[in-house]
Amino acid sequence: MKSDVDKLVYDWSRDGRFLMYSVRNSQGLNQLWVLPMSGDGERKPIPFLRANFDQRDGKFSPDGRWVAYRSAESGRGEIYVRPFPPPPGGGGKWMVSQGGGEFPHWSRDGKELFYVIDGQVMVSQVDTSGSAFQRGTPRVLFKGVGSTAFDVSADGTRFLFPIVGAETTEFPFTVALNWMSLLKK
Repeated sequence: MKSDVDKLVYDWSRDGRFLMYSVRNSQGLNQLWVLPMSGDGERKPIPFLRANFDQRDGKFSPDGRWVAYRSAESGRGEIYVRPFPPPPGGGGKWMVSQGGGEFPHWSRDGKELFYVIDGQVMVSQVDTSGSAFQRGTPRVLFKGVGSTAFDVSADGTRFLFPIVGAETTEFPFTVALNWMSLLKK
């Protein structure tokens, strides 16, 4: 999948079968694409949604049946959910955020959807068990994070945010490779 177009990867499905990424089109709008990672044939990218508005931050639900993403189809960035793979004709879509949002993130059990808006982390209870997506009313989880990407611990009790300040101190960053072999010694 080599090309001269910049791509930004957002997510890899839990089963390892799909990669979600965006490409900036000729109009300067980000468009979400899916790259199948399995199969015997050529890995051919497919558009997640063809649209004339910006879309980004695509995240697969834990069960792989839904994608949460940021879209500017309403005129501002909002968080939406669509089925995956999209049924013929595009299928349904559900707006989760109210008043904007970016960086959606599913809880590990798929029962909550987090996102950021105006320095606040929001959470909405969701139900993905049926054929139609259902969401609760979003509420503020906590404030003061700025507008940034983040991650959530598996139990949903801790959040990780990058911190950018005027004064920075460099700390060493260590990556342990083949750490399982060290356990045998």
